[in-house]
Amino acid sequence: MPARGPGCSRPDQTPGTGVLFNANRSGKLPYRELEAVLPVIAALNAKARDAALRFAVHACTDITGFGIMGQAWKWPGVAACV
Repeated sequence: MPARGPGCSRPDQTPGTGVLFNANRSGKLPYRELEAVLPVIAALNAKARDAALRFAVHACTDITGFGIMGQAWKWPGVAACV
């Protein structure tokens, strides 16, 4: 599902799962539309889930896409390097 609207840098860019879940929580994305992509999200995360289940994992976070760049942007000097 291509992203459209403010904040999308390219018309073909798809939103991350965090964007989708937050849109659902705020009432901007109906659950029935989110529900359609849940099997894809689960399949994409299956290998990571299986690896995590081999350990006593208590918490995790994403470090891909905007997750890492969005956080790194806040660090002093990073904005000048990108």
